[in-house]
Amino acid sequence: MYITSSLLLGALWAALMVGSPAPCAAQVTEAAVDPPAAPDALDAAIACYEQLDYVCADQRLAEALAGDVAGPRRAQAHLYEALLALAWRDNIRARRAVRALLAIDPAFDPGQVPPPLAKLFDEERPDPPPPPALMLRLDAGALPVFGQDATQWTYGLGGELAGGVLLDRTWALELAVGYADFGPQVFTLEGLTLWHGTVGIGWRGLLGPLAIQAGVALGAAHIAVDGVLVDDAYWALAASAPLDVSWPLWRGLAIGARVAPLLLSTTTGDTAAASYILPVTVGVRYVPLPD
Repeated sequence: MYITSSLLLGALWAALMVGSPAPCAAQVTEAAVDPPAAPDALDAAIACYEQLDYVCADQRLAEALAGDVAGPRRAQAHLYEALLALAWRDNIRARRAVRALLAIDPAFDPGQVPPPLAKLFDEERPDPPPPPALMLRLDAGALPVFGQDATQWTYGLGGELAGGVLLDRTWALELAVGYADFGPQVFTLEGLTLWHGTVGIGWRGLLGPLAIQAGVALGAAHIAVDGVLVDDAYWALAASAPLDVSWPLWRGLAIGARVAPLLLSTTTGDTAAASYILPVTVGVRYVPLPD
């Protein structure tokens, strides 16, 4: 009886041991399949820098900059590159890093940084674009006529008043209104008056003290012809390609000369006609000087 009970207990114990799983097998398998993710190179570089491990920070930062980090994260990488460069007393590298950062974000605020780095930001930060500047122009001069019209009309005398804005000290937007009066060369005509209004855009640059502006303008013209027997009036498309050169005088005032080839195009019924005029004018200009 004692032997039988011992055998039964041994069999039951063996069954329990065989049926129970190993307690850590699932955990070991899970750990082997899903290892912890490696830290981001830039985050690792920042952590090394904060622990004053500059060698580690340099290595991980090089990994970050060699990778595909872009935008604000790349700007942050260049900020820490500049901080590391100052820690290594490499001012040339620090300046290069600041330039690379400001090329990404010219308005980047570095926050609380060491004074030498703040000075580099002040020196390398590009100037903000200038605000739009008011432009004014008043011209007077001669308007020679070319082509078939030259056999009927003498050159005209007239003027032009214009105003506009100068954007970024480079691009000029201008609205102009002009008037001219032409004399007849044939007995059947008494006179011609020309009014025109155009909107133009031009590039403006400096050549020494001279300001040079070239562009295009498009608008409309009203032409009134006084004849001995019959008067006529009509509208035409006006297109111009002006070239303007001015010399500064005082506080934004300048004297200038302007050549503005002018094409007038109109239709009468099924017939198209064009007139060619070459206004050559001189006058005054006003563009506020940059601060």
